[in-house]
Amino acid sequence: PFVPEKIELLEKFAKVISFQDEPVDLQDKEERKDIREIHRKIVCAEENEIIGKWYPPIPGLDGVNVFGETLQAPQPSSQSQIRLGENLFIDEEKSIRAKQSGVVIYHQNTIDIFPEYEIKGDVDFSVGNIDFIGKKLIIKGDVKFGFKVKAKGDLEIYGGTENKVLIEVEGNLLCDGIIRGEQTKVKVKGKAEIKGVEHAKLEVLGDLVVKNYLIFSETFVSGKIEANAGKGIIYGGVVKACDVIEAKILGNETHTSTKILA
Repeated sequence: PFVPEKIELLEKFAKVISFQDEPVDLQDKEERKDIREIHRKIVCAEENEIIGKWYPPIPGLDGVNVFGETLQAPQPSSQSQIRLGENLFIDEEKSIRAKQSGVVIYHQNTIDIFPEYEIKGDVDFSVGNIDFIGKKLIIKGDVKFGFKVKAKGDLEIYGGTENKVLIEVEGNLLCDGIIRGEQTKVKVKGKAEIKGVEHAKLEVLGDLVVKNYLIFSETFVSGKIEANAGKGIIYGGVVKACDVIEAKILGNETHTSTKILA
């Protein structure tokens, strides 16, 4: 008999197929401490990374029935049970590789790479911690308590953060909500545009644009800080910039301790 075409994914990527129906067990006492890591749902591949192996179909041989008549072997199927998307290719050694960096997605029997990916809700236990590789990651909700988001690319957050959140961005950061929490840390290698910051630690290697306020934070910026929109308030904590700091209001009338270095 013929052997049909087969696609075999590496273990790291094979699990994306089972994610669709996999429940998150928050009651597992043995895993509770590491559950944010264990239940990671975002799986990424780097450009040219091998994600699996392709096995071509093997045609069968013709046979003969009891009457001596030739029985033609059925033709191999032209398609495997798993199809490859446009951002994957098969190399000379039959390895399946990523054309570009991005999130590995399995949908309607097709596996593909998406360099831009959107999370429609919050980063919580249904998503797990995130190590994103690609052009842009978009989070429509909040980053919940204790979660980590690392992005090799740009990051857009349309909600805010709870406390004890770690965000690391190798590209630019846009946050349309409030970054808050004394144990929250944000590191950005590009530029950052943030609506507001409360009681958080912030490090930006490019410029920082604050669209409303920056209060009681520890902020270091290698470029300049602009807080000319919205309330435009900077007070409390320590704010350092290697370039200029512009704001509508620096400090407040209650004499809150504010250190400004530029």
